[in-house]
Amino acid sequence: MYCVNCGNLLNENDDACKKCGHPVKNKQNTNNQEVVRHHNVQQEEKVSALIVSIIGIVGWALIVFIPLFMTAQ
Repeated sequence: MYCVNCGNLLNENDDACKKCGHPVKNKQNTNNQEVVRHHNVQQEEKVSALIVSIIGIVGWALIVFIPLFMTAQ
């Protein structure tokens, strides 16, 4: 892992860069961000599936009911 401020090579246990003193980003925080991103992707997939389902239902209803209304006139 490298310092985001100066590019110095960091050890896994470093809390700050030994060259410039910039604090090292917490690995726990990075893992939490990955979980949040994964959760957001799952939510987007659910919304996409819901939209596709609604479009499918509306399309099916149009295919079924438009011919019924056309023949009723």
